[in-house]
Amino acid sequence: MVWWEKQARRRISIPSHLAEGITAYATEHAATERRRLTSWSSSWSAIREQAKLVLETYLKDQEDTMDVAILEVEIERDDDDDESLFDFDE
Repeated sequence: MVWWEKQARRRISIPSHLAEGITAYATEHAATERRRLTSWSSSWSAIREQAKLVLETYLKDQEDTMDVAILEVEIERDDDDDESLFDFDE
């Protein structure tokens, strides 16, 4: 259960039509969060694996250096991203 679903159940003394609306809103946002989790997990899996290899190698023997392939990452902005998050000139 995600945060949104927990929030829908917090209000107990409200009219049924309002409870239904809150539940629908929370369910929609919970589904959005799950899709985002799936998307980000997939997008970042190669980076997580590379980081795991680097950290395991580094922690195993800090004196030994290992050739690790460079992993280039291309980041795409979603259409629904908040524009202000990407305005770095301010």
